[in-house]
Amino acid sequence: MTQASAPTAGTSVRHIQTVVPGARSVARRVIRPLLRVWLRLQVVDEDHVPPTGGVLIASTHASHADSMALGAALRRPVYFLGDERLTHWPVLGPSLPKLGMVPVKRGTADVDALAALQGLLESGAAVVVYPEGSRSRDGRVYRPRSGVARLAAATGAPVVPAAVNGTYEVWPTGARPRVRGGHVDITFGPAIPAPADDPGSRRRFSCVLHDALVDLSGKARADEFAPVGGAPPRPATPTPPPSRGKAEPGGSPSRPATPTPPPSRGKAEPGGSPSRPATPTPPPSRGKAEPLGGGSA
Repeated sequence: MTQASAPTAGTSVRHIQTVVPGARSVARRVIRPLLRVWLRLQVVDEDHVPPTGGVLIASTHASHADSMALGAALRRPVYFLGDERLTHWPVLGPSLPKLGMVPVKRGTADVDALAALQGLLESGAAVVVYPEGSRSRDGRVYRPRSGVARLAAATGAPVVPAAVNGTYEVWPTGARPRVRGGHVDITFGPAIPAPADDPGSRRRFSCVLHDALVDLSGKARADEFAPVGGAPPRPATPTPPPSRGKAEPGGSPSRPATPTPPPSRGKAEPGGSPSRPATPTPPPSRGKAEPLGGGSA
């Protein structure tokens, strides 16, 4: 198998193994056209991706099919991180490493993945990353996490923003990929220079990247981070209305107690002696009424 020209084949960092075929390899010449047909792929402004040299391609993320679409869209070989379990999928799974997927075992520390990607960038590879850190379940573009800015600052690699649309319909979250494929389009934006390696520069870089991804995708903006694990944000729990009474055991809710009127001051009844003061109502028992009229506990 022909290897990518710049990176060293078989680069490994602990659990991460990276092998990707070259642009002219048989694997890419067979798989790439098949994927383009299956995805009905349309690519806009691919020339923003430099043909050589280390570059980060920072993409929106809604589906496992995003990486396949990006691998098929670009003429130069690309690397991207992917859950090792994806390689066990029928038909598509075994082909993913041949399109540049870097299989990562779930539970591997982020530092391992970042170290592997940094090594690839320094050797001149193109690397796909997902700044949101997780697939978007609601279609919005979430605030980028700090990993992309740190990686760009550490290597000096430019960052090309990319918006992928249509992949969720091809491979929905929690479902198998659809055999009939779909219609996917990818739009690349102008490269963003790497930031200086200080917190302020990295934050400003992340804001510029977020703006670019929102503009390219045409999707709604989310200024918060994507939920960990890709779970949809939980709606706020409405406050229940105050209870109108306390439910009696085995019965319907009791009515609120009626306030006791103040005792009469002994106003004389017509034609008779003054009435006696009203007997004060005794305080309620602290016990709770038992069902069927039992006494207090």
